[in-house]
Amino acid sequence: MKYFFVLLGIVWISGSVQAQDTIFKKSKARVLAKVIAVGPDTVTYHKASMPDGPVYSLAKSEIIWIRYEGGGSDSFVVAPKVTSIPSGPSSAPGTFAPGAPPLEQKSAPKESSLRIDQSRGGRYFYVDNRRWNQKRVSKLLETSRDPQVYEFLHKSWSQKALGTVCSIGSIPLTVVGGFAMLGGLIVQSSAGQPPNYSPDNSGSFYTTGLVCIATGAAANVIGTIYKKKARASYLRAIELYNAGLL
Repeated sequence: MKYFFVLLGIVWISGSVQAQDTIFKKSKARVLAKVIAVGPDTVTYHKASMPDGPVYSLAKSEIIWIRYEGGGSDSFVVAPKVTSIPSGPSSAPGTFAPGAPPLEQKSAPKESSLRIDQSRGGRYFYVDNRRWNQKRVSKLLETSRDPQVYEFLHKSWSQKALGTVCSIGSIPLTVVGGFAMLGGLIVQSSAGQPPNYSPDNSGSFYTTGLVCIATGAAANVIGTIYKKKARASYLRAIELYNAGLL
């Protein structure tokens, strides 16, 4: 049963982290903190685990956004630059040809204005009629100025990581359970046989095997649930991103 309680502890910890200030970094890392001040260039904070400990600082250029314990947030995303592309005849760089009409300033398309569409099967994403992988789509989502987009994006990463841990953890539990059941069969078949006449201790093997197999199955189910939640959170982030383009 101890494995089952470990899994419950992981789930409880994943929910309890929401009660702290959370700094979301561009490296996809999250810092649980108690923010002290937001300066012109840096953010100073205490670690959530050491509220009276040393003061740390992060450059704003390393941060996407901060979600505060009280529900507020600060975004530090810089809007993509729009470059001007000159068109028309020119006699020399930076000069106009005599009698030529003024050059029209054409803005290059901003990646942050691209809409994300999902394929019918749900396996792929399309941006500007081109298929993008999820890593590239995630980078596009990070250009949004809507804090909710980041919230659901990072939530999907956390849920996916937790689901993967549970799914991978179920494998050794199931293997151990299978070996324990096999050991019980061996002990049961050899009990009372000459010349040793060993006692039948197969019950402890069976109990251990059943507990491990049941815990592994529960971990696998929890992993599947969190992976589905991660997918739903990711699609919600895309939905909010597209809504911001309207």
